[in-house]
Amino acid sequence: MSKDVLNSKFVLNKYAKERRFEESDHSLLGRLLTVRCNDMKLRTIGDLSQLKNLVKLYVRNNDIESLRNVETSPNLTHLYIINNSLYELDSVSRLSKLEKIYAGKNRIQVIEGFTNLDNLRELHIENQKLFPGEKMHLEPESLSTLKNLEVLNVSGNGLATMEFCAFLSKLVSLRCEDNNITRFNELKVLKNCHELRYVHMKGNPIAKMSKYRDNIILNVKKIEQIDDKDVTRNEINFLRKWNDFRISQSQESLRLQRRHEAHTLVDYGHHNGLPSGYAHVQELLKKRSDIDYSLSATHLGSNYTKPVKWSRSACQRPNSPVEGERPTVVATEINPPDPAAGDVNVLVGGGENEKQNQKPLMLVPQKNVSLERYLEDGN
Repeated sequence: MSKDVLNSKFVLNKYAKERRFEESDHSLLGRLLTVRCNDMKLRTIGDLSQLKNLVKLYVRNNDIESLRNVETSPNLTHLYIINNSLYELDSVSRLSKLEKIYAGKNRIQVIEGFTNLDNLRELHIENQKLFPGEKMHLEPESLSTLKNLEVLNVSGNGLATMEFCAFLSKLVSLRCEDNNITRFNELKVLKNCHELRYVHMKGNPIAKMSKYRDNIILNVKKIEQIDDKDVTRNEINFLRKWNDFRISQSQESLRLQRRHEAHTLVDYGHHNGLPSGYAHVQELLKKRSDIDYSLSATHLGSNYTKPVKWSRSACQRPNSPVEGERPTVVATEINPPDPAAGDVNVLVGGGENEKQNQKPLMLVPQKNVSLERYLEDGN
């Protein structure tokens, strides 16, 4: 029998003194609920199928490298395998009744492949014996299968992110001490941990920053303790009210800024799909000007084809149109204005029926009339 393999024979020798009078090996192994084999220089876990009622296994401070035979104890609920040489924990997925795993101080670098562990309440994988520069990687999708996990200890593993908490909605206690968390933004993921009450993060760079404690309180709704120090109700209420005030101030400032930008846009274009503002008036004036430039001798009553400009102010009508008729434009040209001096022509008009209104519109030059003044004087 190998002295470094944990199997049924090894357990029989270990617990021989607990044998009852004339009790069989099968009976002894069958009634054992707890097996403690700490500091026994064990390297392998062998066949434990005869320990049918085993629920707690303690194998601390050995040199065990694998859990490949652990499924031979299907009723196991507590596994204490601290300070061994494990490289993975995938095999524990075969133990559907597991409630607690203590696997700190091993050589586990990647946590993945967890399935069928709906009963797991505690996972302790702190202080893995990694090479310098290495860090543990916790796959968020794998941890998402741990739907009922309440306690997680990942201290001392070189972690730089807290994404692994994204799906742990029932987590109550988190120990993430002595890692490499450097940004407060990493704490935002803790909002997904709706039942979180105890947070321990001392030994991280952010723990030395101002407002470290404040940031945890603002991101953990049910927080009760930070780094073993209680959080008072008054502290929580003050910080959250102050934070709400700052948020409301920021939102109000943003609303005013958008309102100002919206008003500015109305003056230079279209609002809600409708033409408006100064730019639209300019566009209309240009269109009118383009039409007037096309007036020829047919309109003017002569062979004169010089362009004519519109004006809506300072009109003089020699004769009014017939009542009820819509005014039209008939124009004659007089001394052309000087554009460089700001002059404009003013049309003075008659009626829709030219035969009833023999006196045509007259163009009256206006000196130094600006576009703004023109708009103010018009109807």
